[in-house]
Amino acid sequence: YALSMTPIDRGNFTWVSRTTFANVWSRVTHLDVPCFVPGGVSFSLRFGQPYVCTGQSVTTLQVSNGWDSTFSGGSFVSRTRHTSYFESAPKYTMGFSNEFDYGNFRLTSLFDYRRGGYAVDLTGLFVDPTEILADTAMTNARFNRYLAGYGAYVEPAGFVKLRELTLSYLLPKHVTTRLIGGDHDLRLQVSG
Repeated sequence: YALSMTPIDRGNFTWVSRTTFANVWSRVTHLDVPCFVPGGVSFSLRFGQPYVCTGQSVTTLQVSNGWDSTFSGGSFVSRTRHTSYFESAPKYTMGFSNEFDYGNFRLTSLFDYRRGGYAVDLTGLFVDPTEILADTAMTNARFNRYLAGYGAYVEPAGFVKLRELTLSYLLPKHVTTRLIGGDHDLRLQVSG
């Protein structure tokens, strides 16, 4: 879905705003086979692996969250894995674009918003054991949970980010004609 509007169009100042919305929704309603993990698509249950099952979304992640060990008379008897399920797809995503024109100047911005979903933080896994981050107590606790068999690096993946910011200037016609000839527009732009 998309919505565009021009809240201000007065004299040499114009503001154009655009908003987009998208969501992905799925539910497995029937399987002729038992629930399963698709082969060849993951490398560890602690990082989350796809899980296809009736009543679940097709973007469900199955994640290991520790073990319970049973002992009898001091001898190991069995081990039970605890499994959690997370939705990897966001509930929805939105984009917010604004364009401000004043004379020959233009300022544009683009923000992205993602609501919900989970992802794996492999950077955290690689950095935590080095203890180079400021909060070593938190990183040690997270890494120790990982070593104990928990999906400690499967984290919420929602965000708001400034994706792009651009400032541009449209050269006057007499300058453009002198530089490149003909009836053309030439815009100088800085973007990041």
